[in-house]
Amino acid sequence: MSLRVMGAVHLPAFTRNDIVYRPLCDWLLENVAAYEAGGIRELFIQDQTPGPAASVKTLAYMSSLVREARLAFPTMKLGVILEANDPAVLQIANAAGADFVRIKVYVGAMVKAGGIVQGCAARALQERAFLDRPIEVLTDVYDRTGTPLGDLPLVTAAQQAVKYESDGLIVTGRNTEETLGMIADVKRALPATPVYAGGGVNTQNIPQFMGRCDGVVVSSCFMTDSASPCWDDGKIREFLQKIEEAQPVNAQ
Repeated sequence: MSLRVMGAVHLPAFTRNDIVYRPLCDWLLENVAAYEAGGIRELFIQDQTPGPAASVKTLAYMSSLVREARLAFPTMKLGVILEANDPAVLQIANAAGADFVRIKVYVGAMVKAGGIVQGCAARALQERAFLDRPIEVLTDVYDRTGTPLGDLPLVTAAQQAVKYESDGLIVTGRNTEETLGMIADVKRALPATPVYAGGGVNTQNIPQFMGRCDGVVVSSCFMTDSASPCWDDGKIREFLQKIEEAQPVNAQ
């Protein structure tokens, strides 16, 4: 099984008073370049602006920033993530020329720092009907940044996401062991659906994911220790080399 590796660049919240578009865009392109130099060919551009819905500024900035990244890196597969659980992410991806999106609460509901976040699967399906081209929709099942509202089992939630046409499921536990256990449960129930580890993967534990999932989303372990966040192409190359050297673990 080949392992899909998706990186991510985390943008600052657009509510900050010091955000100026052109320097922000230059910073984004520098970090996308680091991923390309390191060898990763799929990358999320991730908004971190809090709120129940995407603001006009968020929609405008994200559409423009992702579009500039698309023009500067035409061979890179680009994805979009919104902090707000808003299916407008699909229209951002459509307008900007991105290839896929990640929706954190797709079915059910989660209690998060900002309150209760309800799934947007039905609205996302409606948005997909208005797209100019296919956009891959990856969806989290019980994202670790919140607590499920109710006792819906993990596998049932995953099955519901697939019913609403999720193209791939992302699961993330509180640690490596929990994430691997969640992946195994979902893979047994939905063997034809791609399942990805959504966080907590690094150079040390990546061998444990080989052969057990279809891919990983990785970002934090590639960052430098400097005061200004940026991504290091050397750390990215080291991670990909670890994958090359690793022997796949037999799926349980």
